[in-house]
Amino acid sequence: MMDSTKIMVRKPWFILAMLMTTSLYLILCRSLRDVNSGQIKITGRWRRAFHGDQVKGAMVSQHTVWLRQQMSRKQLLLDNCAAFNSKADSIIPPLRYPADNWTHFVKELNYLVVVEPLKVVYCSIPKVGSSTIKWMLLNVTGHMLPGNAHSIAGKTFHSLNRYPIEKAKEIMATYRKFLFVRNPLERFLSAYLNKIETTIDGNLWRTRDAIRSLDDSAKSAKKVTSKKKATSKKKVNRRGRQKVKRKEVDIKITLPQFTRYVLAINRSADQRVRSDMHLNEHWNPMYEMCQPCLIDYDWIGHFEHLQTDIQWILSALVGGNQTVYVPEHDPKHTTNSSERDTQRRLFTTLNSLQVEKLLRYYELDYSLFGFDIPPSAGNLINNGY
Repeated sequence: MMDSTKIMVRKPWFILAMLMTTSLYLILCRSLRDVNSGQIKITGRWRRAFHGDQVKGAMVSQHTVWLRQQMSRKQLLLDNCAAFNSKADSIIPPLRYPADNWTHFVKELNYLVVVEPLKVVYCSIPKVGSSTIKWMLLNVTGHMLPGNAHSIAGKTFHSLNRYPIEKAKEIMATYRKFLFVRNPLERFLSAYLNKIETTIDGNLWRTRDAIRSLDDSAKSAKKVTSKKKATSKKKVNRRGRQKVKRKEVDIKITLPQFTRYVLAINRSADQRVRSDMHLNEHWNPMYEMCQPCLIDYDWIGHFEHLQTDIQWILSALVGGNQTVYVPEHDPKHTTNSSERDTQRRLFTTLNSLQVEKLLRYYELDYSLFGFDIPPSAGNLINNGY
């Protein structure tokens, strides 16, 4: 009985001691985590992912899963390239260019960024985390500088079109290659929210004016001819053109307006009319820029898994004994275009026919890279609104 009482008396102290030990352990772990994964001293924006020689145990199994995922993505791409190859000549823009005739491939070479220190070529697609990835490539190669990632990378690395043709072919034959892709409609919404809905990007003011003009033209076609009389009274310059102020009109462009502009429907053939006015790298199909049916990419990253995918890609590039740093990346941080609420709010402003035409516009991107149609867009088509 005495022994039992002693045990009962000591038990609270034992519990208290265990709680104190656990608390100290958690504090120590948090401190170590902050040191190892917090802000790296170079920029304050990066966190340590892992050290090359620590890729053991669980990390190895994670790497194995990732490698299998890469094999699945590449096989899907290979299968669909073969399936579309029979009608490649009828696809606009071309599904693939002749490998022996690079004169047809010059424009696309501009998106292929050559990182010589790593012996890798990265196909940079706007609105697919390209700024983040370029920052990481600059960091890994020791070229971190304050400023715009695209500007610094443009001065540090060269696009493939800057190389003599024979050197470019040698690079494509010997360097490893990777690209990152994104759900096409999410990317389309991101382009609209970031480049069209707002006037932050001054370089696209002509595009925004063209969208407004296209919409005005469509509206005026439905009105009576008295509209022409009112227009003829406006002041014109010596060349007979209406005087237009350089300052952009502060009128919000809607998603339906932007959609009509991108699709540029041909009234007779009901097909997209391709002209330089309607082309822009922020919403062009991804396959058009990176030519995945012509170029054999070693890795295919997905925007929604950017942190994991770039982590393993950079680890493979820098070797097993170097430290790799990855950014704290939130794929929804800029426009929230990956959020279902944002997609639902915007897609409901379109009708089912417009969504169907957008899906045809991005058909190859969906097929080649295996993305699912966003639920809100799919529901719109199924309900026939």
